[in-house]
Amino acid sequence: MSLIRTFAPILFPVNWTSEQLVDAHARTQLFIEFMAKEAPDVSAVAVDWPLGYGSLAHDALPVFFQPTAQLSIPITPGSESDTATSLQADSVLLYCYDDALAVAVIDLRFQPIDQLPDDHEISRLVSRLLERYVAPIASTVFDALSADQGALLAPQSYYNFSTYDRAGLTACKPLWVARMVLLDGRESPADTQRWRAWVGEQGRGDKLLLGSGNSLCIGDINEHQDALRAMLLCQFYAALMWQLESIFMQRLGQFNVHINRSNRMRQSLRLADKIEQQIDHLEYVSLQFSTAMYGTQGQRRAFVRNMVSAWQLERQQGTVAQIAELLRRRIGRLSAERNAYQNRMIQQILGIIGGLSVVDLFLALTAFSRDYPDDEVPGLLDVVAQTPSDYMLSASLLVVSVIAVVVVRYQR
Repeated sequence: MSLIRTFAPILFPVNWTSEQLVDAHARTQLFIEFMAKEAPDVSAVAVDWPLGYGSLAHDALPVFFQPTAQLSIPITPGSESDTATSLQADSVLLYCYDDALAVAVIDLRFQPIDQLPDDHEISRLVSRLLERYVAPIASTVFDALSADQGALLAPQSYYNFSTYDRAGLTACKPLWVARMVLLDGRESPADTQRWRAWVGEQGRGDKLLLGSGNSLCIGDINEHQDALRAMLLCQFYAALMWQLESIFMQRLGQFNVHINRSNRMRQSLRLADKIEQQIDHLEYVSLQFSTAMYGTQGQRRAFVRNMVSAWQLERQQGTVAQIAELLRRRIGRLSAERNAYQNRMIQQILGIIGGLSVVDLFLALTAFSRDYPDDEVPGLLDVVAQTPSDYMLSASLLVVSVIAVVVVRYQR
């Protein structure tokens, strides 16, 4: 039987304060203890490959791109199948990452028949497995984190992902399903060629052939493990970019709505603060992925490079960055409008103070001219003394009105 390994990124209610993470071991240990308490039927362990520096088997990945833990979801092998395509579920593993994302790795056994399995049938089987076995675990984790304000972030405290709700975090619907066929090299040339055609190669390598959604790994268990590690890294990054792009597009629409409301300034400024935080997080993720790419060792580095090229991850990142830049420009225009509004307010306040000063000056001249002794020298005080007080007050108000009209026309 052939083995088809599927990779399905999903939303999962595990989130950390990313920029503050420095100790991956402590994070993993905390999560393992949490799962042992809340979901004892699920085996939570650290990943079984070396991280850091040491040998070619090690990958020096940033903490952000290291799996928090590997969850083994209990199922009976072969109990879940698709008789129409001879697909049987062999195992379900969940690799939990940060930013409320996890990658489900589901191995399917396939009995060779005349027709290769249909991609949609594989996706439907994976979706059914996730809904039946993983979604209840996600609900348990969500409820436990909502009640316990510990080191793990409660779902209500997601700042960069505040749009996520219970339904989205516990449904475990795959963002997509990527499929990888694992061969050991002992297959007949005809069978291998059929799988190559099924992949629809876009990235060629000696041991890993990549398509847009299908891939083929030919080799022993070491090659299969290296392909798994590279695939997990790229799947998590692609899923995170996908989610950030979706969030930024939502923010773009919300920003426009707030801009057009009567109280747009106050509401838009609050929204702008959230957007700036999310854009900062995007830049942090991009820097971390660059570090992860050159931190991979051995053939995994070539695998990652080929995946980035075949899936056009750099173009995806560029698109998200362009949307973020558009939001930044709109925030900049909003800031300029706020500054102009504040300047107008200050000018109006100064204008009011100046107007009151003019009125006060006229009143003071009137009072002073009445008490000032006649020095037989014609001057301003004599004019003021001969003018009725009502006329002086009216003249002061007229001067203030003229100044106000000039200032308003200048501002417009």
